[in-house]
Amino acid sequence: MNPLAGVFDDVELGDPVVATALSLFPLLARQERPRAYLTLDEALAGQLLRITEVSEHGRVSQLRLRNGGDAPVLIVDGEEFVGAKQNRIVNLTILVAGKAQLDLPVSCVEAGRWHAEGPYFRTAPRAFYASGRAAKAREVTASLQRTGTAVSDQRAIWEEIEAKSGRLKASSPTQACAAVYGRLETELEELRRLFAPLPGQVGGVFCLWGVPVGIELFDSPVTWAGLQPKLVASYGVDAYDPAFADVGRVGYTREAVAAWVSGIRAIPYQAFPGVGLGTDVRLTGRGLHGGALVWDERVIHLSVLTTVHAANAA
Repeated sequence: MNPLAGVFDDVELGDPVVATALSLFPLLARQERPRAYLTLDEALAGQLLRITEVSEHGRVSQLRLRNGGDAPVLIVDGEEFVGAKQNRIVNLTILVAGKAQLDLPVSCVEAGRWHAEGPYFRTAPRAFYASGRAAKAREVTASLQRTGTAVSDQRAIWEEIEAKSGRLKASSPTQACAAVYGRLETELEELRRLFAPLPGQVGGVFCLWGVPVGIELFDSPVTWAGLQPKLVASYGVDAYDPAFADVGRVGYTREAVAAWVSGIRAIPYQAFPGVGLGTDVRLTGRGLHGGALVWDERVIHLSVLTTVHAANAA
């Protein structure tokens, strides 16, 4: 049975919020259910987590997380860890069990640094930009199919960050992707304000120049409210990239977006054991790539993005 067959049964599409290039159709829950986990930021604020390099020497593709709390902790695809030897992003959505230690599959987003700024990582108010997440999702799915491990194409990520930084005139002495967000700090903060969470909102469909480019859906409005600043920034960076200036302008309707959302259930999928708790369902097809974390018969997070627009940036 398709674990995503009923994923949209309990949500409805709201009225869009438009900010020039970027628009967001909110996804609203028909009924709210309690959640049984904390977000990454909540757990760090409660001093329940320690995130470090895997050893004194470190490994670019892995970080070590220790959850000292009783509740599971949700880490969402593309969330960024800053500090230690270099900044990283997590390769897919992971739910870490309570009182557990786990090595996280990550990618580097700071190619020019490999020296410790301290023993522990902290998080940033951003997630890797959407076009980069789409390409990464494609590679992670292929890696899971080949080897059962959630590995990205690290060289491709560095090259993509270099190209994005050049187009947006963002510079960093360590080639850090953080410079891109710093360059757009004022614009991204305005988008966060405009796309502020609505009562009952559990996610949204993001459109760039009227074309759907991604969907983010959670099982709880509390989770969406906590992740909203990071995910709005993720899509917002592409909205200011000149490479995407002419990708759409075709207009959008509620019916067209609803049909796009409904089509996600027809995308071919494969299920893999989760890195932590639950099952990782990978989706790839029709120019769309992403995944969903399913735990306790609930879709905790669904993220599907298009690589069509990412290709236009090459």
